[in-house]
Amino acid sequence: MAVKILLWVLLALVLLAVAGGVWLFRFGAARSFKMKKMPGLDDSVTPAHGSFAEKCQQQERARDWLRAQPMLEDVEITARDGLKLHGYFLPAAQPTGKTVLAVHGYRCDGLREWGFYADFYHRCGYNLLMVDDRGHGQSEGKYIGFGCPDRLDVLCWADWLKKRFGDDCRTLLHGISMGGATVLLAGGEAQLEPSVCGIIDDCGYTSAWE
Repeated sequence: MAVKILLWVLLALVLLAVAGGVWLFRFGAARSFKMKKMPGLDDSVTPAHGSFAEKCQQQERARDWLRAQPMLEDVEITARDGLKLHGYFLPAAQPTGKTVLAVHGYRCDGLREWGFYADFYHRCGYNLLMVDDRGHGQSEGKYIGFGCPDRLDVLCWADWLKKRFGDDCRTLLHGISMGGATVLLAGGEAQLEPSVCGIIDDCGYTSAWE
């Protein structure tokens, strides 16, 4: 009898561990998982740098500015594993081969993340390519790669820019958070297009676990 009870307990623990692992995977990496508002973001408290709600409103206004640009293009490439990847390309006011390849963070997208920066780069005379990572935005993909498969997608985007601008192509990689880790990983690839001349890592992480 005691052996049966022990076996049932062990089986219950195994099932609980499996269920917990599946839930954690869906929470962290599945595109379909809907995240609720993060705890601790209290809109009733206004810190020195402004409330969370104000930041969201600023982000929406910046995204509206981007969408209103008549030269904004929807672009698409095919990743090495066959996924269709989407991006937004905003040409500079004056023709140039200098482009910022912008990679967003975890569970964000190109327009939402880069609205804050787009006007700055546009005024500085750069083209801006804002990509939707696999599993995000309008790009295909069921799972979030945390920068690992995305690094190869960055290589494909850099190749796309090289084909578009030829010898005049000069590319700056700029990634935020998960995008920061992505551009650093891409920078370590031997196949990275030589036209990539710089990398900005904004608050990237050292590992997915951390």
